[in-house]
Amino acid sequence: GHMEQDPDTLDYSISNKKSTSEFTGNAVDGLLEVDKYGNLIPSLAKDWTVSKDGLTYTYKLRKGVKWMTSEGEEYGGEVKAQDFVTGLKHAADKKSSALYLVQKSVKGLDDYVSGKTKDFSTVGIKAIDDYTVQYTLNKPESFWNSKTTMGVLAPVNEEFLNSKGDDFAKGTDSSSILYNGPFLLKSIVAKSSVEFAKNPNYWD
Repeated sequence: GHMEQDPDTLDYSISNKKSTSEFTGNAVDGLLEVDKYGNLIPSLAKDWTVSKDGLTYTYKLRKGVKWMTSEGEEYGGEVKAQDFVTGLKHAADKKSSALYLVQKSVKGLDDYVSGKTKDFSTVGIKAIDDYTVQYTLNKPESFWNSKTTMGVLAPVNEEFLNSKGDDFAKGTDSSSILYNGPFLLKSIVAKSSVEFAKNPNYWD
């Protein structure tokens, strides 16, 4: 497709720019997505529950969703709850430009981002098991679920992140991130076009 602007990074968890989300929106799925009518529908989360006090959101993940490289090869197995924890920690550590969306929402996140605590396990996001991720909020938030469609809450594979180090999501190198969405990003030709390939293992 044609692009108005090259993304300066493919790091969907730290960039708040439309140029990044134009790419990664078709390539990286989050917990929920918005259908063409504007309704929130399941994506990686097949269902979810909210506690009576409105503070705790528990998402049950689909099984069998694979992480894929830009070459269309499986990497490190399924998308797991821990990947959402890794994603938010990465966003916090890298001072994501989209952090403002969730920093005051998730319990303990503001203290972590501001350096009051160095322990990310005090933040209100937990992998209860491989297929259950839970967020605890500071106060009830009617729009919380819509935030799960944003890159700042998207999953990141920890093993891949660690293996790439500073080269994770570097520039517009399509091999610098992993994919779990309907399309794999094959290549980006500056200022002109982007080539997508269908993800052969897409869950949907």
